[in-house]
Amino acid sequence: MGPTSDTTIEGLLRDLAPRALGAVTRRTRDFAAAEDAVQEALIVAEHLVRANLTGHDSHGVGMLPTYMKNLANETLRPNAVLEKTLDRGAILQFDAHRGYGQQLAKEAMAQAIERCRENGLAMLGVRNAHHIGRVGAYAEQALRAVLG
Repeated sequence: MGPTSDTTIEGLLRDLAPRALGAVTRRTRDFAAAEDAVQEALIVAEHLVRANLTGHDSHGVGMLPTYMKNLANETLRPNAVLEKTLDRGAILQFDAHRGYGQQLAKEAMAQAIERCRENGLAMLGVRNAHHIGRVGAYAEQALRAVLG
């Protein structure tokens, strides 16, 4: 796929996210073996690329070498399942079991958004996650949920 002439963030994502995903899947042979892993890789790749495109290079695709090292030493665990460890009304806490923070924080935020709809507010904690990326993405996720 050649470069796109669309210079909007969405256009650049369509062009760059598959490249970042390709870098991840080429480096770890079994990463794309399961359909869930592909979805997880797409979420992580889009998050990393979007971080670069919004000016947060320290949280972007430059993190891939660290991810590869952490995959090799098993401090990053693909396909981890988010576990709810505390549920007290408006307060939610999750354990991410060293999984991809972008995927698991997104899932946790979705539950916090729902809890906020029920209670008028929510407090969320996610522990034991690998790098969750640019934290502004989760505020944007909440804003999209409110604005529709």
